[in-house]
Amino acid sequence: MKYSVFAYGALCLLWVVACAPSAPAPAPLPTPTVATLSPDKGAVTGLVLAQVGAELQPAPKTIVYLAATVKDASGTEVFISFDRVNSPRTATDDKGRFVFWNIPPGRYGLIVDQISRSIPLSRLGADQLLIIEVSAGEQVDVGTLSYESPSRP
Repeated sequence: MKYSVFAYGALCLLWVVACAPSAPAPAPLPTPTVATLSPDKGAVTGLVLAQVGAELQPAPKTIVYLAATVKDASGTEVFISFDRVNSPRTATDDKGRFVFWNIPPGRYGLIVDQISRSIPLSRLGADQLLIIEVSAGEQVDVGTLSYESPSRP
């Protein structure tokens, strides 16, 4: 008799558990979206570091422009120029990374724009003007770029 009461109690418990409303299934995680590159456009990616004194640190939330190259009379690219309204721009993420998507093919420089000044970017340890070539359907990774930032108070 003991075993039949125990078995009956166990069956009742299983029935209650099985019939109890269950918690809703968790919502599926969103599928990450990846920017699709137009076949007639290119992309530019990289990392921006600010040099403050002797220290290099990521440049978060920094505005970066793609600047057109300007040639002298002989056809040599001598400097870069950008327009705050029409030039392609992006902002770096918290780690200083940036991406330009769907950029028309051409030759460009990169500029950090601050309220008080605009600074051409260069590769780490290089003082020469950085010119990049954007080609249709391709992504250019310019690597790590740097600029000298004013000292913080």
